[in-house]
Amino acid sequence: ERFETKVLKISPQKIDKMREEMSMDWIMVHAFAHLVRGVDVAYVDAADVDAERFGKRISELAGQKIKIISMHKADEKIPVVSAASIVAKV
Repeated sequence: ERFETKVLKISPQKIDKMREEMSMDWIMVHAFAHLVRGVDVAYVDAADVDAERFGKRISELAGQKIKIISMHKADEKIPVVSAASIVAKV
């Protein structure tokens, strides 16, 4: 199978500015929502204590019907999320 990879780079200064208006959890939701637009299915490593809520928030903010598979430690369970985690760290 082939999977698309997208990267969104957010500078520390931008994160600091965004933190004036929202929590880090919401910054992550906004970032994921931006990245999943245009896909049918997205696998995400939940950055919220409630993985289901995290997925729903991403889908709602993306503004389109996307199947979000959101779980804790997804990078340990789903190979494509593991690969994305490596890309994010490079």
